[in-house]
Amino acid sequence: MENKLSFVQFIHPGSEHIPDKGRFKGWNKGPQKQVFLKQAGRYLLPDQNTTAEGELLFWANWEPDAEVKQQFAKPLPGSPSTIYSPHYALPNTYQGFQATDPFIFGHQFHYLANQQAVKTGLTPMRYLERGSVILFGSCRNKRFILDTVFVTNHWISHNKRNYKEVLRRKISTTFAKTALLPFYQNDSGADLRLYCGATFDKPLHGMYSFFPCALSGEKPMGFARPTIKIRDVINDNLLQGRKMNPQTSLDAVKSLWDEVVKQVTDQGLKLGVFAALPKPRKA
Repeated sequence: MENKLSFVQFIHPGSEHIPDKGRFKGWNKGPQKQVFLKQAGRYLLPDQNTTAEGELLFWANWEPDAEVKQQFAKPLPGSPSTIYSPHYALPNTYQGFQATDPFIFGHQFHYLANQQAVKTGLTPMRYLERGSVILFGSCRNKRFILDTVFVTNHWISHNKRNYKEVLRRKISTTFAKTALLPFYQNDSGADLRLYCGATFDKPLHGMYSFFPCALSGEKPMGFARPTIKIRDVINDNLLQGRKMNPQTSLDAVKSLWDEVVKQVTDQGLKLGVFAALPKPRKA
């Protein structure tokens, strides 16, 4: 299968993870879920040319442990019931533990494996061309709600036999322990790609990966994930899988990426381009 330039609507489970250990969320062993996090990071100022640091609020896939920072008895519509601070404690075994994917922490976003392989073989997600954009989100009440925009910059092929060798010194320790190790503890080992995202500091054709966010002081009760609507590109009724949307040029992809940026900011949110790596803690 040849690489194809695509603007992908990617559906992943959008349910919110609720606390399961008092004021903690343990490492998820069930279906993937989303959490609403408070974490130090960087975001774009209104000119969209410069960044500032702050304590950010955002939705993300984070499967390991997290500490409850705040809970709301009556959350706003679509907003979180719980705000967490992410961390991780290393288990004795990763058997049955979910892997964080996509991974948006540290200096580069990663997309590891989700939907790259199925029982019948490899999917088009395994053959994305450089410059492809993935909108990670969920469809709720006939609306596509967004949590992560991933701009594909480059990739590293890997499998269960060689991932430790080929990815050595190319990823953070946190990514290895919260995504790679749990994934390969449970996966059969197809030949996959670790996609690495374009960054604000090193954009691709003017595009970079980001997550919708807000400063913690601006939206103390959190926010609903932004709705994205693009005719003939976004399917509001897509409950699983992905819509590939092949593109003919990087200019065409950039035009769609610009529209997503506009819709996110028009809904009162900022573009988060960096979130600090969660820290380990004792089990």
